[in-house]
Amino acid sequence: MKLNVREAATILDVSETTIYRWLDQEEIPFVMIQHHPMSHRVELLEWAIERELAVSADLYEAERDHPLATALAHGGGHMLGEDLGGLADAIPVVTPGDRDVIRAVLAAL
Repeated sequence: MKLNVREAATILDVSETTIYRWLDQEEIPFVMIQHHPMSHRVELLEWAIERELAVSADLYEAERDHPLATALAHGGGHMLGEDLGGLADAIPVVTPGDRDVIRAVLAAL
Protein backbone atom coordinates (compact mmCIF):
# COMPACT_ATOMS: atom_id res chain seq x y z
CA MET A 1 0.00 0.00 0.00
CA LYS A 2 1.32 3.42 -0.94
CA LEU A 3 1.14 6.22 1.60
CA ASN A 4 0.91 9.91 0.79
CA VAL A 5 2.82 12.59 2.70
CA ARG A 6 0.05 13.15 5.25
CA GLU A 7 -0.26 9.42 5.99
CA ALA A 8 3.52 9.01 6.28
CA ALA A 9 3.69 11.98 8.67
CA THR A 10 0.94 10.48 10.81
CA ILE A 11 2.59 7.07 10.96
CA LEU A 12 6.02 8.52 11.79
CA ASP A 13 4.50 11.08 14.18
CA VAL A 14 6.27 13.99 12.49
CA SER A 15 5.01 17.05 10.64
CA GLU A 16 4.33 17.04 6.92
CA THR A 17 7.08 19.67 6.68
CA THR A 18 9.54 17.14 8.08
CA ILE A 19 8.43 14.56 5.51
CA TYR A 20 8.89 17.10 2.69
CA ARG A 21 12.35 17.98 4.03
CA TRP A 22 13.29 14.26 4.03
CA LEU A 23 11.90 13.96 0.50
CA ASP A 24 13.97 16.95 -0.69
CA GLN A 25 17.08 15.43 0.88
CA GLU A 26 16.13 12.01 -0.57
CA GLU A 27 16.41 10.45 2.88
CA ILE A 28 13.03 8.75 2.95
CA PRO A 29 12.05 6.02 0.44
CA PHE A 30 9.46 7.24 -2.07
CA VAL A 31 8.29 7.10 -5.65
CA MET A 32 6.55 9.79 -7.65
CA ILE A 33 3.05 8.84 -8.77
CA GLN A 34 1.31 11.48 -10.89
CA HIS A 35 3.58 14.17 -9.42
CA HIS A 36 2.87 13.09 -5.82
CA PRO A 37 5.53 11.51 -3.57
CA MET A 38 4.30 8.17 -2.22
CA SER A 39 5.96 5.73 0.17
CA HIS A 40 5.35 2.02 0.40
CA ARG A 41 4.25 0.96 3.88
CA VAL A 42 6.87 -1.80 4.29
CA GLU A 43 9.74 0.33 2.95
CA LEU A 44 8.73 3.13 5.31
CA LEU A 45 8.71 0.70 8.24
CA GLU A 46 12.17 -0.62 7.33
CA TRP A 47 13.50 2.92 6.94
CA ALA A 48 12.08 3.99 10.32
CA ILE A 49 13.47 0.91 12.08
CA GLU A 50 16.95 1.49 10.64
CA ARG A 51 16.88 5.02 12.08
CA GLU A 52 15.34 3.91 15.39
CA LEU A 53 12.37 6.22 14.90
CA ALA A 54 9.19 5.72 16.89
CA VAL A 55 6.49 4.34 14.63
CA SER A 56 2.75 4.68 15.11
CA ALA A 57 0.85 1.48 15.83
CA ASP A 58 -1.22 2.31 12.72
CA LEU A 59 1.62 0.94 10.63
CA TYR A 60 1.06 -2.48 12.19
CA GLU A 61 -2.72 -2.51 12.14
CA ALA A 62 -4.31 -5.23 10.06
CA GLU A 63 -5.72 -3.83 6.85
CA ARG A 64 -6.52 -5.27 3.47
CA ASP A 65 -2.90 -5.54 2.33
CA HIS A 66 -1.48 -8.09 4.76
CA PRO A 67 -1.53 -11.31 2.71
CA LEU A 68 0.78 -13.28 5.03
CA ALA A 69 -1.31 -12.51 8.11
CA THR A 70 -4.48 -13.33 6.18
CA ALA A 71 -3.03 -16.62 4.91
CA LEU A 72 -1.99 -17.61 8.43
CA ALA A 73 -5.41 -16.71 9.80
CA HIS A 74 -6.98 -19.01 7.20
CA GLY A 75 -4.70 -21.93 8.06
CA GLY A 76 -1.91 -21.26 5.57
CA GLY A 77 1.79 -20.95 6.28
CA HIS A 78 2.34 -24.54 7.38
CA MET A 79 6.01 -24.28 6.48
CA LEU A 80 6.42 -21.50 9.06
CA GLY A 81 5.32 -23.72 11.91
CA GLU A 82 2.50 -23.00 14.34
CA ASP A 83 3.01 -19.24 14.46
CA LEU A 84 5.33 -16.44 13.50
CA GLY A 85 6.54 -16.23 17.10
CA GLY A 86 8.59 -19.37 16.50
CA LEU A 87 10.12 -17.82 13.40
CA ALA A 88 10.89 -14.60 15.28
CA ASP A 89 12.49 -16.64 18.09
CA ALA A 90 14.78 -18.35 15.57
CA ILE A 91 16.20 -15.09 14.20
CA PRO A 92 19.36 -13.97 16.02
CA VAL A 93 19.03 -10.52 17.59
CA VAL A 94 21.41 -8.16 19.38
CA THR A 95 19.01 -6.87 22.04
CA PRO A 96 15.93 -8.59 23.47
CA GLY A 97 13.65 -5.71 22.41
CA ASP A 98 14.54 -6.42 18.78
CA ARG A 99 12.53 -9.64 18.93
CA ASP A 100 9.30 -7.66 19.46
CA VAL A 101 10.17 -5.49 16.46
CA ILE A 102 10.76 -8.62 14.36
CA ARG A 103 7.38 -10.03 15.41
CA ALA A 104 5.70 -6.73 14.49
CA VAL A 105 7.43 -6.60 11.10
CA LEU A 106 6.44 -10.20 10.32
CA ALA A 107 2.85 -9.47 11.33
CA ALA A 108 2.80 -6.39 9.07
CA LEU A 109 3.66 -8.42 5.95
